[in-house]
Amino acid sequence: MKTVLMALVAMLLAAGCGGGGGPADGGGGGNPTGPDAVAAVIVAPSEIALNVGDSRQMEVTLRNAQGHVLHGRQITWSSGDASKITVTSSGLVRAMGAGTTTVMASAEGRNATARIVVTVPDPVVHRVELDTIAQDIEEGSSRQFSAIAYDADNNVVTGRGIRWSSSDPGSVSVEADGRATALRTGTVSITATIDGRSASATIRVFANHGFDLAFGSAEVAAPDELFTLDLNDPQALATPLFPMGRPASHVAPSPDGSRIAFVVYAESGGSAWPATVFVADRDGGNPLRLTWNDARNSSPAWSPDGRQIAFSSQVLGEPADVWVMDIDGSNAVNLTADQPGASKRSPAWSPHLGDGGYRIAYSCEAGGSSQLWTMRVDGTDKRLITGDASFFDSDPAWSPDGLTIAFQRSGAATFGDLYLVSATGGPARALMTGNALANGQFAPAWSPDGRLIAFASRHEDGEHDQIYTVWSDGTRIARRTTGPRIHSDPAWIMKRE
Repeated sequence: MKTVLMALVAMLLAAGCGGGGGPADGGGGGNPTGPDAVAAVIVAPSEIALNVGDSRQMEVTLRNAQGHVLHGRQITWSSGDASKITVTSSGLVRAMGAGTTTVMASAEGRNATARIVVTVPDPVVHRVELDTIAQDIEEGSSRQFSAIAYDADNNVVTGRGIRWSSSDPGSVSVEADGRATALRTGTVSITATIDGRSASATIRVFANHGFDLAFGSAEVAAPDELFTLDLNDPQALATPLFPMGRPASHVAPSPDGSRIAFVVYAESGGSAWPATVFVADRDGGNPLRLTWNDARNSSPAWSPDGRQIAFSSQVLGEPADVWVMDIDGSNAVNLTADQPGASKRSPAWSPHLGDGGYRIAYSCEAGGSSQLWTMRVDGTDKRLITGDASFFDSDPAWSPDGLTIAFQRSGAATFGDLYLVSATGGPARALMTGNALANGQFAPAWSPDGRLIAFASRHEDGEHDQIYTVWSDGTRIARRTTGPRIHSDPAWIMKRE
């Protein structure tokens, strides 16, 4: 009986203790349940981008099922790829290598992740160096420059854009790839800029031309005066050829440069129509009047052998003709009387040709159009060079080799551009292909060495005619004169001995 009673007491005590304390009642070793259990883990930010070496503190929020924030819970952090990021127990992320991975925060069986993108940062350009700091370049020549960028540790930085500039694009132009072209004499800096860092090189442009430019220049509504310009001297200013104040235009130097043929307007009587051809020494001394008729005599052109001068002569109300005379004004002969009804102008002598003689090119104007012709110096063997009546062709100029004639062409879609044609005739081609200038170009003149063609144009401001040169391949245009004057009729004059 005593044994049964003790067993009954033991059973009652066990029932009173409530059992083993499992998860259902909050006891034992499982995750807590009820209103204080973690229902959601929130990581912020949910996505970040880091450069290698950067760090970022992650934030985590725990909430229960009712959305209330929970505190004091243990949080475990882990990295999806430790080669890309590492994370401390407090959630500090450090970027280790380029790529994309995740970081995870866990608490009481719940977890959340954030996406991490790691990139290698672009190196910062610390300095730029050019392959040279100084360079002498002959006018008309080009040189390729290169620039290298370095970071603060002297490592080369690649893949960056380079912006090239010139302190004087009129003297040295520089293309986007760093190719610099010398257009006229002077000292210029070219600069390469990469990510805000720059380096410069000094370019000295030199020239060794054996000739100078000669041209007319006038104030608005004033008569022309003659000037020369030394293209070899970057500091040179236009110098009066004759004493200041002496009117003269249409400068035509003799082959050796010792004498000048020129035109003076309204020299005869009170009419503004007449114009007279003179010659004088280079400095204006010993002037000699060559034409005496009451006509507009203009555009003198000296023969290459120095013995004759061709010119255009027009009596008021009559067509103009091309004449030739000896250099003292004697033996004047009309070479184009056999082309009546048309005005013949702008004679230009060829160099000594293969047949042992010379030819004279000229323009022949009639019916609203003008074509170029050539003839022998006695007026025979006239040949049509440009025959398209839809154009107005004028101002012929022979190349020194006698093969090509430069001229001005106007027409429906051509606004006074410079063209080239074979001296024997044929199709003409634009000199400055793809680089047509506004407001027309006038009076081309080929340099004695055949490299340059000088011309007059107001293409920059539409108001002031300036003298320019372009290389005979149509590239490397250079402005040679400045100032608010009207510049005209360029020619080439040999330098003094």
